[in-house]
Amino acid sequence: MRMPDSTVRKVGLATFIDANTRVLILGSLPGDESLRLQQYYANPRNHFWPIMADILGFDLELPYPERLLALRARGVGLWDVLHSAERKGSLDGNIVKPVVNDFDGLTQQCPRLQMLLLNGSKAEVSFRRNVLPSQTISAQANIPFRRCPSTSPVPGRNVPNFQEKLVLWRNALEIIAFARRT
Repeated sequence: MRMPDSTVRKVGLATFIDANTRVLILGSLPGDESLRLQQYYANPRNHFWPIMADILGFDLELPYPERLLALRARGVGLWDVLHSAERKGSLDGNIVKPVVNDFDGLTQQCPRLQMLLLNGSKAEVSFRRNVLPSQTISAQANIPFRRCPSTSPVPGRNVPNFQEKLVLWRNALEIIAFARRT
Protein backbone atom coordinates (compact mmCIF):
# COMPACT_ATOMS: atom_id res chain seq x y z
CA MET A 1 0.00 0.00 0.00
CA ARG A 2 1.38 3.37 -1.03
CA MET A 3 1.76 5.98 1.69
CA PRO A 4 0.24 9.40 0.92
CA ASP A 5 2.64 12.19 0.04
CA SER A 6 3.47 14.44 2.93
CA THR A 7 4.14 18.13 2.59
CA VAL A 8 7.90 18.67 2.49
CA ARG A 9 10.19 21.58 1.69
CA LYS A 10 11.39 21.28 -1.88
CA VAL A 11 14.34 23.22 -3.27
CA GLY A 12 14.46 24.15 -6.95
CA LEU A 13 17.16 23.66 -9.55
CA ALA A 14 20.19 25.82 -10.29
CA THR A 15 19.87 28.59 -12.85
CA PHE A 16 20.61 27.75 -16.45
CA ILE A 17 21.84 31.10 -17.76
CA ASP A 18 24.94 32.73 -19.17
CA ALA A 19 26.08 36.13 -20.42
CA ASN A 20 24.29 35.57 -23.75
CA THR A 21 20.87 34.77 -22.28
CA ARG A 22 18.32 37.04 -23.95
CA VAL A 23 15.12 35.32 -22.81
CA LEU A 24 14.75 33.77 -19.38
CA ILE A 25 11.90 31.32 -18.92
CA LEU A 26 10.73 31.21 -15.31
CA GLY A 27 8.63 28.40 -13.91
CA SER A 28 7.19 28.38 -10.42
CA LEU A 29 9.00 25.43 -8.76
CA PRO A 30 10.05 22.13 -10.41
CA GLY A 31 7.78 19.14 -9.94
CA ASP A 32 8.82 15.95 -8.20
CA GLU A 33 10.09 14.22 -11.35
CA SER A 34 12.24 17.22 -12.27
CA LEU A 35 13.65 17.37 -8.75
CA ARG A 36 14.32 13.64 -8.72
CA LEU A 37 16.18 13.76 -12.04
CA GLN A 38 17.60 17.27 -11.48
CA GLN A 39 16.28 18.32 -14.90
CA TYR A 40 13.97 21.14 -15.88
CA TYR A 41 10.60 19.92 -17.17
CA ALA A 42 11.46 16.23 -16.74
CA ASN A 43 7.87 14.97 -16.64
CA PRO A 44 7.49 13.32 -20.06
CA ARG A 45 3.91 14.60 -20.33
CA ASN A 46 4.98 18.23 -19.84
CA HIS A 47 4.70 20.19 -23.07
CA PHE A 48 7.80 22.33 -22.48
CA TRP A 49 10.38 20.34 -24.44
CA PRO A 50 8.07 19.52 -27.41
CA ILE A 51 7.16 23.23 -27.64
CA MET A 52 10.79 24.38 -27.46
CA ALA A 53 11.97 21.76 -29.95
CA ASP A 54 9.29 22.81 -32.43
CA ILE A 55 9.85 26.56 -32.05
CA LEU A 56 13.64 26.57 -31.81
CA GLY A 57 14.22 23.79 -34.32
CA PHE A 58 16.08 21.09 -32.42
CA ASP A 59 15.51 17.35 -32.12
CA LEU A 60 13.20 16.52 -29.22
CA GLU A 61 14.98 13.19 -28.80
CA LEU A 62 18.29 14.82 -27.89
CA PRO A 63 19.61 13.88 -24.44
CA TYR A 64 18.83 16.46 -21.76
CA PRO A 65 22.29 18.11 -21.74
CA GLU A 66 22.10 18.62 -25.50
CA ARG A 67 18.58 20.09 -25.28
CA LEU A 68 19.96 22.57 -22.74
CA LEU A 69 22.77 23.45 -25.14
CA ALA A 70 20.19 23.96 -27.91
CA LEU A 71 18.39 26.47 -25.68
CA ARG A 72 21.64 28.19 -24.77
CA ALA A 73 22.66 28.48 -28.44
CA ARG A 74 19.41 30.36 -29.07
CA GLY A 75 19.77 32.69 -26.09
CA VAL A 76 17.24 30.97 -23.83
CA GLY A 77 17.82 30.39 -20.12
CA LEU A 78 15.82 28.55 -17.47
CA TRP A 79 15.09 29.21 -13.83
CA ASP A 80 12.20 29.42 -11.40
CA VAL A 81 10.59 32.24 -9.47
CA LEU A 82 10.74 30.19 -6.28
CA HIS A 83 13.92 28.94 -4.65
CA SER A 84 11.95 26.61 -2.38
CA ALA A 85 8.54 25.95 -0.90
CA GLU A 86 6.59 23.40 1.03
CA ARG A 87 4.49 21.32 -1.31
CA LYS A 88 2.68 18.01 -1.31
CA GLY A 89 3.22 16.40 -4.72
CA SER A 90 3.92 18.49 -7.81
CA LEU A 91 0.87 20.71 -8.20
CA ASP A 92 1.47 24.46 -8.07
CA GLY A 93 -1.77 24.82 -6.15
CA ASN A 94 -0.17 22.94 -3.25
CA ILE A 95 2.72 25.40 -2.83
CA VAL A 96 2.89 26.99 0.62
CA LYS A 97 5.53 29.00 2.46
CA PRO A 98 7.45 29.98 -0.69
CA VAL A 99 10.95 31.45 -0.65
CA VAL A 100 11.73 33.51 -3.75
CA ASN A 101 14.96 33.28 -5.74
CA ASP A 102 17.28 36.29 -5.59
CA PHE A 103 16.87 38.17 -8.86
CA ASP A 104 18.89 41.25 -7.90
CA GLY A 105 22.15 40.17 -9.58
CA LEU A 106 20.53 38.66 -12.64
CA THR A 107 21.12 41.59 -14.99
CA GLN A 108 24.84 41.50 -14.23
CA GLN A 109 24.94 37.76 -15.00
CA CYS A 110 22.81 38.21 -18.12
CA PRO A 111 23.69 41.63 -19.58
CA ARG A 112 21.84 40.84 -22.85
CA LEU A 113 18.59 39.87 -21.07
CA GLN A 114 15.62 41.29 -23.00
CA MET A 115 12.58 39.39 -21.74
CA LEU A 116 11.27 37.22 -18.92
CA LEU A 117 8.70 34.61 -19.89
CA LEU A 118 6.66 33.25 -17.00
CA ASN A 119 5.56 29.66 -17.48
CA GLY A 120 2.00 29.70 -16.18
CA SER A 121 -0.14 31.68 -13.80
CA LYS A 122 1.50 30.49 -10.56
CA ALA A 123 4.88 31.71 -11.83
CA GLU A 124 3.31 35.05 -12.76
CA VAL A 125 1.48 35.48 -9.46
CA SER A 126 4.61 34.58 -7.47
CA PHE A 127 6.71 36.94 -9.58
CA ARG A 128 4.30 39.87 -9.23
CA ARG A 129 3.71 39.30 -5.53
CA ASN A 130 7.19 38.42 -4.34
CA VAL A 131 9.77 39.70 -6.83
CA LEU A 132 8.56 42.96 -8.32
CA PRO A 133 7.93 44.82 -5.04
CA SER A 134 11.32 44.07 -3.53
CA GLN A 135 13.84 43.28 -6.24
CA THR A 136 15.24 45.17 -9.21
CA ILE A 137 14.82 42.70 -12.04
CA SER A 138 11.97 43.96 -14.17
CA ALA A 139 10.57 47.45 -13.95
CA GLN A 140 13.70 49.03 -12.50
CA ALA A 141 16.01 47.16 -14.90
CA ASN A 142 13.61 47.89 -17.78
CA ILE A 143 13.16 44.19 -18.62
CA PRO A 144 9.63 43.33 -19.70
CA PHE A 145 7.91 40.16 -18.62
CA ARG A 146 5.07 38.16 -20.10
CA ARG A 147 3.06 35.16 -18.95
CA CYS A 148 2.77 32.22 -21.29
CA PRO A 149 0.36 29.34 -20.77
CA SER A 150 1.68 26.69 -18.44
CA THR A 151 3.38 23.80 -20.18
CA SER A 152 2.17 21.52 -17.39
CA PRO A 153 0.17 18.49 -18.49
CA VAL A 154 -2.41 19.07 -15.72
CA PRO A 155 -5.81 19.68 -17.32
CA GLY A 156 -8.08 22.43 -16.12
CA ARG A 157 -10.69 24.91 -17.11
CA ASN A 158 -9.65 27.31 -19.84
CA VAL A 159 -6.37 25.47 -20.40
CA PRO A 160 -5.19 25.77 -23.99
CA ASN A 161 -4.51 22.57 -25.89
CA PHE A 162 -1.01 21.78 -27.14
CA GLN A 163 -1.42 23.57 -30.49
CA GLU A 164 -2.77 26.71 -28.82
CA LYS A 165 0.11 26.67 -26.32
CA LEU A 166 2.56 26.25 -29.19
CA VAL A 167 1.22 29.34 -30.97
CA LEU A 168 1.28 31.47 -27.81
CA TRP A 169 4.82 30.39 -26.89
CA ARG A 170 5.98 30.94 -30.49
CA ASN A 171 4.62 34.49 -30.39
CA ALA A 172 6.36 35.16 -27.08
CA LEU A 173 9.69 33.82 -28.34
CA GLU A 174 9.69 35.99 -31.46
CA ILE A 175 12.00 38.35 -29.57
CA ILE A 176 14.82 35.87 -30.18
CA ALA A 177 14.34 35.92 -33.93
CA PHE A 178 14.10 39.70 -33.89
CA ALA A 179 17.27 40.02 -31.80
CA ARG A 180 19.22 37.90 -34.32
CA ARG A 181 18.31 40.28 -37.12
CA THR A 182 19.37 43.42 -35.29
